[in-house]
Amino acid sequence: MTGEEVAELARRVEAAGADMINTGIGWHESSVPTMAAPVPRAAWIDAIRNVKRAVGIPVMASNRINAPDVAEEIIASGAADLVSMARPLLADPERPQDAREPRRRDQYLHRLQPSLP
Repeated sequence: MTGEEVAELARRVEAAGADMINTGIGWHESSVPTMAAPVPRAAWIDAIRNVKRAVGIPVMASNRINAPDVAEEIIASGAADLVSMARPLLADPERPQDAREPRRRDQYLHRLQPSLP
């Protein structure tokens, strides 16, 4: 789909009565990688921003948003109203608390370091 087609679909979803749009982009089997580790963080933010500009309801960003600072940046920029972080929170349910407290954030980065590519 083109960006305009996606925007039109979002407008139709809103017109049909949706209260919010969650922007899940692709799947593991997609012909274009959408979630794999080589995909940059927040790689799909321009597509999400396109949806946000097309509608007046809240838009949730998802896919490869796995750090609280990236989520905060997306919301602050106005590209989305909410961010979903499913896999990061399943892997480490304490991640939100780590982001709030500098001491914990340092411990989180230490835990994360061995798993970074």
